[in-house]
Amino acid sequence: MKQGTPKPAAVHLAFGPKIDMEHFPGSDSPDKHERRSARATYISNLVKKDYDRFP
Repeated sequence: MKQGTPKPAAVHLAFGPKIDMEHFPGSDSPDKHERRSARATYISNLVKKDYDRFP
């Protein structure tokens, strides 16, 4: 059997539940930049927490 070149493939991993992108701490701010920053901080904290729990 002849071996070929490995083909690239996408890999998707999920460590926690789906993130609600509309309702997060700070989502009620009228300033778009503050909401984006609050959402980024919220998601970053969730990812860090899930990563710390990963074996």
